[in-house]
Amino acid sequence: MAAHGATVGSTPTWRAGGWRIATWHIDFVLIDARTAAVKICIELDDKSHAHPKRRARDAFLNSAMRRAGVRLLRIPLRRYTPEQIMAILAQAA
Repeated sequence: MAAHGATVGSTPTWRAGGWRIATWHIDFVLIDARTAAVKICIELDDKSHAHPKRRARDAFLNSAMRRAGVRLLRIPLRRYTPEQIMAILAQAA
């Protein structure tokens, strides 16, 4: 893939960590239905997020999302009712 005549894999941003983000995913992305603008991203955190390597990854992702101007909501993984989910999202708004 080329960006302004450069190969994406050769850019300083890619070498500095962009490659890491490209291999990850976000659990949920809520968008504005009219504009398709990202409103908030949601990560469901299970107990694996307590491991040191995962905590480092989470800190990197938190920072990258903040720098990109994208809100990231972390929610502990468990069963939720629709009402609980709506309350969590209302609090985050």
